[in-house]
Amino acid sequence: VGLLLAAAKGVLARDARLRAESLRGEQPWTAGWAVGGTSAPPPTLGGRTALVLGYGAVGGRVAKALQGLGMHVLACRRSAARPHFDGVATVHPSADLDALLRRAFVLVVCLPGTADTEALVGARQLALLPVGALLVNVGRGSVVEEAPLYAALRDGQLGGAGLDVWYNYPMLKGQGLGNEGCGPSSVGCPFHELPNVVMSPHCGQLSDSKARDRVAELVGMLEEGARCGEIPNRYDVERGY
Repeated sequence: VGLLLAAAKGVLARDARLRAESLRGEQPWTAGWAVGGTSAPPPTLGGRTALVLGYGAVGGRVAKALQGLGMHVLACRRSAARPHFDGVATVHPSADLDALLRRAFVLVVCLPGTADTEALVGARQLALLPVGALLVNVGRGSVVEEAPLYAALRDGQLGGAGLDVWYNYPMLKGQGLGNEGCGPSSVGCPFHELPNVVMSPHCGQLSDSKARDRVAELVGMLEEGARCGEIPNRYDVERGY
């Protein structure tokens, strides 16, 4: 949600401009307050529609936050048999994705990276979103095709994006993970040159309570297993998550 707000309000560009003007001793920054200025005002999120793609634990929390912003929340979940409202979002099956994209001013991707989700959102799906829509990806980079995403942002089909997950990761010492290339793009798309993109180095999960929360969740799972004989959140090998 922080990425969404930063992208929607152009926080990074405005921050950079104000810092530069302050450094030069200039004071034109209040010009942005005027109605009918040279730049388009940022969009209002309240009252608009958001689509959460991947309605698991992460997607569910994101949906509650979007609801708190006054947005009408839709969700797409693989296991949904039919559309239903759960008190936060109207949850739809995956077959409804195209129709949902046409309605969504905000698309938040919370899906894991699996064979089924790879390139789920490509050029055709991005074109279904309203012009100026916002996209946030906190799932996996592979879910959204890289080159079409870059083109949609560059050409103005998308108004902005907040990206915390990427297509290329540096080699992690001692883990045998990642690639030698140092940039976040796998095909050379210069996302860093786009002013309407907020880039985050896969740190959405970081917090000062992360270690404590993980231990508490593990204890809860073990207690549930001891009580019921079945540990929750079992990894599904076939699904890949």
